[in-house]
Amino acid sequence: YIKIFGITEKITRFKKGKEKIAEVRREVREWKKSGGLLLLGKESWKSFYKLQEVLESARNYGDGDKYADSQIDKIWKARNEFREAIKMKDLGLYYSSEK
Repeated sequence: YIKIFGITEKITRFKKGKEKIAEVRREVREWKKSGGLLLLGKESWKSFYKLQEVLESARNYGDGDKYADSQIDKIWKARNEFREAIKMKDLGLYYSSEK
């Protein structure tokens, strides 16, 4: 879990160049190949594949070497859904911002 959190931490909501997202995409693929999926529960597994799909489809979008805001939003949403699924379903952690 720590490794995939580190990888997805590189995804930010700020405009990132295509090369940075391509690096994340490669690292996500490597994590998957190393057996990382074996750790995931059903919901985390589904959200992982959604994140991977969004990262793969991102290759076809963008303006020059940057992504459009709508594509950044899709990547950001998929990233957060995946991380939330791991925290809530697999690790049983709950973080409340209203402490």
